[in-house]
Amino acid sequence: MKLDSKLIEGFVRVFLVPRMDAVKAIPAFHRQLWEDFCSDHPRVAQAAPRGTAKTTAVTFSCTLASALFRARDFILLVSKTEGQVVRFLANIKTELLVNEELKSQFGIKRFVKDTETEVVVELLDGYQFCIIAKGSEQEVRGLQWNGKRPNVIIIDDAEGAEQVMNPQRREKFRNWLFNDLFPCGSEYCKIRMVGTVLHMDSALERLLKDSMWESERFAAHNEDYSELLWPEKLPRKRLEEIRQGYINQGNPDGYSQEYLNKPIDAENAYFHKDDFIHADTPDYLEYYAAIDFAITKKTKSDYTVIAIAGMDAEGLLHIVDIRRGRWDGFEIIENMFWVQEKYSPNLFIAEKGQIKHTLDAFLNAEMVKRGEYINLHSVTPKVDKEQRAKPLQARMRAGGVRFNKEKNWYAPLVDEMLVFPRGQHDDQVDALAYVGLALDKVVIAPTLEELDEEEYQAEFAGQLFEGQSMWTGY
Repeated sequence: MKLDSKLIEGFVRVFLVPRMDAVKAIPAFHRQLWEDFCSDHPRVAQAAPRGTAKTTAVTFSCTLASALFRARDFILLVSKTEGQVVRFLANIKTELLVNEELKSQFGIKRFVKDTETEVVVELLDGYQFCIIAKGSEQEVRGLQWNGKRPNVIIIDDAEGAEQVMNPQRREKFRNWLFNDLFPCGSEYCKIRMVGTVLHMDSALERLLKDSMWESERFAAHNEDYSELLWPEKLPRKRLEEIRQGYINQGNPDGYSQEYLNKPIDAENAYFHKDDFIHADTPDYLEYYAAIDFAITKKTKSDYTVIAIAGMDAEGLLHIVDIRRGRWDGFEIIENMFWVQEKYSPNLFIAEKGQIKHTLDAFLNAEMVKRGEYINLHSVTPKVDKEQRAKPLQARMRAGGVRFNKEKNWYAPLVDEMLVFPRGQHDDQVDALAYVGLALDKVVIAPTLEELDEEEYQAEFAGQLFEGQSMWTGY
């Protein structure tokens, strides 16, 4: 039988609700969860807030309905740990064992197999279905029952808070999903993933943005609380109390993550949307550049980023250009000279050690060969990325930074900055942070009179090639 949301809702109301404690009205978004579950699309990702019974609606109700209405006969349940998914399966088995109305109407005869992680159920007419439970990253290759592979995979809260904060563990989990879990299903397997977004680079977040997946992102409320996801269970007053509790504990991001599916709280984000002030780039600026290295061409690695900023006569910092790519050493050098030739920055800042261990000899040789010397200065970071970005943050909060929104680098830069430090990448932020750190130490903005003088312009243009670089010795 083909399932639809109305059939699942009727099933829940008749067979499951009478056995539930403190039942609230079925919210509209549960119907949307069921609609998505029944979609013909092979892959569906859903993000739902904490405390909204997403496990009951999807993993519990949809598993039972799929099996008993014979829509799917081999169901694989996946969650963060084996212990967690075993509890999910135990709740399902309890219904099959003790729900007399369910047993009577669907003709449940016996458990052919019953372990902590697997149950095979036989109905009176001989029809059988199998449900298997697995923790994330457990072995699933070659999983079979009666010569079949799973024909629906339900993944429920499969990522943990500690796991998503580690880039290597995030990568390992994604590899397991795509290399092991998804291929273990049958040709016509439906994959349904539901959870709460715990990180801007989590697997769930990526799938929500993947055009190959159908997706839904639910929040407990909108910005002004005029729209509530489940007002009967989570009214405005209750939500405000919960949020205040997170704030009192110094964790506003926690509320944003658990109830809004946004791991970064907009009000308490490191960079705010209002901090981005737009302006055309002036003709005359004192330029400064910084580079954040990632010397690799692996597609999943960080980017090498060169950030170029300019100080105007009023002391405003203009973000002029962002160049980034997954470049090898020779490509990095070419891009550094491109920046040098186009902008002639007063300073070119890099983290001490990165150049020395990678490009030292090549860069010096290339400067001699070209007769063009980059005024490269090294900095030694003694604090983490967030602390390094403080000067940039302060300048932006004070209205001292300008962005040209017409540039093609603007949107990717803003996307990265708004989720910093919990986004997938932070290379652009780090490059700009080095500019901010350098400016706080050495830069005094030119006056309007100086900028108007041709003599000053000529002198300024040649400054780069005079004197000695603090790092290279040229």
